[in-house]
Amino acid sequence: GFEFDGWNTEANGTGAYYADGAMITLTDDITLYAQWDPKYSITLVRPQHGTITSSVSSAVEEATVTLTATPEEGYELRNWTVTTGNGNTIEVVENQFEMPADSVTVKAIFVKGVISSSEYVKVTTAPEDWSGEYLIVNESKTKAFNGSLTSLDANNNTISVTINNYTIEANELTNAAVFTIATMEVGYSIKGTSGQYIGYNGNSGGLTASNTALVNTISMNDGDVIIQGTGTSTLQYNQQADRFRYYSSSQSPIQLYKKTSATLAPFEQTITLNKGWNWWSTNLDISKTDLEAALGEYGIQISSHHDGFDMRNTANGNWIGNLSGFCVEKMYKVRVSENCSIPLSGFAVSPADHPITLTRGWNWIGYPLEQSLTVSEALSDLNPETGDEIKSKQNGFCQFSGTRWIGNLQTLDPGQGYMYKSNATETKTFTFPDPAKD
Repeated sequence: GFEFDGWNTEANGTGAYYADGAMITLTDDITLYAQWDPKYSITLVRPQHGTITSSVSSAVEEATVTLTATPEEGYELRNWTVTTGNGNTIEVVENQFEMPADSVTVKAIFVKGVISSSEYVKVTTAPEDWSGEYLIVNESKTKAFNGSLTSLDANNNTISVTINNYTIEANELTNAAVFTIATMEVGYSIKGTSGQYIGYNGNSGGLTASNTALVNTISMNDGDVIIQGTGTSTLQYNQQADRFRYYSSSQSPIQLYKKTSATLAPFEQTITLNKGWNWWSTNLDISKTDLEAALGEYGIQISSHHDGFDMRNTANGNWIGNLSGFCVEKMYKVRVSENCSIPLSGFAVSPADHPITLTRGWNWIGYPLEQSLTVSEALSDLNPETGDEIKSKQNGFCQFSGTRWIGNLQTLDPGQGYMYKSNATETKTFTFPDPAKD
């Protein structure tokens, strides 16, 4: 297409220029030629994990083009790539670029965004300030005081909780049961999610629920928490009544689990691939579409041992095939058209959660670690058979002699995949160690 750009006294635009609608005074006949600027096309490549749009589908040279990215939930835009027909890259600043005198192709990469997680962790030492959100818990019966109740002083005023390694999952049920502890001029107030404060000024059994703050003191004794109102009674758990209440008699002690939050950011990894076939694996929780999108025009084929393969259609850039997906326990063969460095983004997995399975004969195994380890360190959890072999595509191989690994393969490295030959008649499993937790 073309866009009108005024008038000129010469057909080739080298004469006097007159803007559209300009007023001119004629002293003689004049011939004016319409000037048309070519409009260059803008092609959008459909990305994974989001959509992109352009303010226009074509534009003249030097026009400003605005791009808009809409990521799927849990993803965010990593970068734009705008290239001309001859391969030149156009800079994108704040989602805008200046149109060159050429058609362009626009690509976007979306990556997993930051996520936040919460859990309740047991308080084991008394803090200087008890302020925060807590579950009031009786560990022996795995019960928590239900702060959402409108009648707090009642039998069965509890919820059941699951405690693992002194932590309780933050979920809809536990978050609703929370009590908020806040400082007062003297002592602390304790407020449930129902909006009611708890306390007690008596010297026997009871509990006062109030719309106004009540004073409590908080201390610790051998891992248990002592919450005392303005009387002598303390907050305890009555197992027979399944009830949290202030008691003067000895009941079951309570513990406090404080809500903590953690922000997890995706791990950024760059993988280097050589022209042709590569033996590849990853420690990132990514999908096959993540890898295929990152490979882009370099990608040719991705093959698994037993789970199919995908190939890139060079005509439209789409991947086709029967590759069922990725798992970090396995190695994949990746073929690319030239040497390239590919950015990947995802959350790192824990090797302990991804045991490697070996059957008799050759196996394609992944290496889901962020650090390099020697062969003996990496395979320390495996009881190899004499004659077992492990080999890489580029760094050699080694064989188990019966007492140690012998060969020129020195280390297992992140991003690399390996072939392992097992001589065992039975199926074996092992896990790689996690140096980050040692």
